[in-house]
Amino acid sequence: TGTYGAGKSTLIQSYEKQSKKEKFVYISLARFGEDCSKDEDSSNNNNQTHETPKKSLQTLENKVINQLIHSVAPHRIPKTRFLIKKEISSRKRLIIKAFLTVLPLLLLYHIKFNYLKDYIDTFETQDSSVLLNVLSFIANEWVLFFTGILLVAASLYLVNVLITFLESNKILAKFSLGGNAIEVFAAADDSNFDRYLDELLYIIECSQAKVFVFEDIDRFKSSEIFVRLREINQLVNQRLSNDISKNGCRSSQNKHPRVIRFFYMMRDDLFTCKDRTKFFDFIIPVVPIIVATNSYEQLAKMLNASNLKEQFDDYFLRDISLYIDDMRVLKNIVNEYQIYSEQLRERPRLDCNKLFALISYKNLYPEDFTKLQCSQGPVYDLFAWRKSQFVVEEVNSLNERIKSLNSELEELLAHEQEAAATGTVPVSSTAIAEYEDYPDIHQELEKLINKKNKMETSKLHELINEDNENEMLGCLQPLIKYLIRQGYLDETYADYMSYFIGESNTPRDHQFLRSVTDRQAEEFDYQLDYPERILVDLNPAYFGNVETLNNALLDYILENESK
Repeated sequence: TGTYGAGKSTLIQSYEKQSKKEKFVYISLARFGEDCSKDEDSSNNNNQTHETPKKSLQTLENKVINQLIHSVAPHRIPKTRFLIKKEISSRKRLIIKAFLTVLPLLLLYHIKFNYLKDYIDTFETQDSSVLLNVLSFIANEWVLFFTGILLVAASLYLVNVLITFLESNKILAKFSLGGNAIEVFAAADDSNFDRYLDELLYIIECSQAKVFVFEDIDRFKSSEIFVRLREINQLVNQRLSNDISKNGCRSSQNKHPRVIRFFYMMRDDLFTCKDRTKFFDFIIPVVPIIVATNSYEQLAKMLNASNLKEQFDDYFLRDISLYIDDMRVLKNIVNEYQIYSEQLRERPRLDCNKLFALISYKNLYPEDFTKLQCSQGPVYDLFAWRKSQFVVEEVNSLNERIKSLNSELEELLAHEQEAAATGTVPVSSTAIAEYEDYPDIHQELEKLINKKNKMETSKLHELINEDNENEMLGCLQPLIKYLIRQGYLDETYADYMSYFIGESNTPRDHQFLRSVTDRQAEEFDYQLDYPERILVDLNPAYFGNVETLNNALLDYILENESK
């Protein structure tokens, strides 16, 4: 028992390797997307038509029977009534065709033998010929005897083929073997385990396996299936212990009869405390290899093994590992990161932390990531229009504040001009306070103007604060909130999701553009390939930033000033 990803499969596979003499049969009923979260289940209730418990149990039994049949070689269960479609060998097909052709001829020969013999006797007084000799040989009684044996043998063989076919069709079932289609079981109200109990016991007995491992059945959230499997396990062991085999597959004659064990890999919460201890003979808890509290150590070990850890910010790794509690997911994130980093090695200014963040997002929220690739979903909306909408609203608010401060300054200037014209000096406390506030108003006005200019070129994570975080990121998952808030998932996410083609900009020019948007200035003498393209791509608002200062770009602007 253990949570998903705790290592239950790894444990049983390790035991199988150590128990080489024992044969294992695995029955795995993967059901993906049903157990990701209770919230997702509840949100989808209105869009899905759920089966009734009885119908769901029948479906589950059908799946178990399907896999059980295909886990045993067909030659080991020749007497099963389940029709397992398989390719007939060319040799057998040729024999059947030959017997079907020869059988009517042999039958006709035996029926007309006396007539043939009488016909040949009328030629005995005439000269012999080759045809007469052949006919005389055919009309010999010894030939009649041997052809009779051949007739009986051919008849018995064809009857046996027909009986086998009829026996196998007592149950209407079609199965796939080698890629053929599957059509399983006609609809019925009774349990398929009960209906085909004798067949199931026969297949299990003849499988030569001692251990049957049932994986992922708990994902169907049905405890009744375990009760029925337990009954089958008890019945098959009882038959083996009594050395009874109604289907012709006798157990070994050893003093100790073969005992078949059913192993179940499941969560702890499917049964109550009393039911668990009463139902199962022995319970082995599996301690998870990785949980959220120790995932950083596992992640660091994997990255060190691949010589990748030095590429990352250690605090970033510590933070993002808090959101990963599945060993398989963690391994896949590292594997995909290596593939992406290799494929995107031509991408200028590749940030390893951002790439790893995007791969983590892809693995933990694949559906949302797919929407982002298709320019859909909440993350795309956030960067595509919600940020712009927020900036417009904030800029409008700043403009109103700037307008208000300008009005105050104009009023103060008017008072100054009036005082200068009349030669009077204001002595009231209110007037003195207004003149003392003049430097503060002017300073605040400068701050607002600077804030407005920076806001138009700011990254999303620079705009988010405690006051607006819930409004901007409230609908997103915790990991995505963290990545956006810390700037690991930003406006440049598209650069980490596809190859760099460079049809409009060369890698060198693309790197310069990224240095401007990332606010990581290149040297002034950084060489540009096509300054005219850069002027087209650069937002005019960026020219107020020091990152746009470049000698080649300035030379091009001066040379083409008239244009």
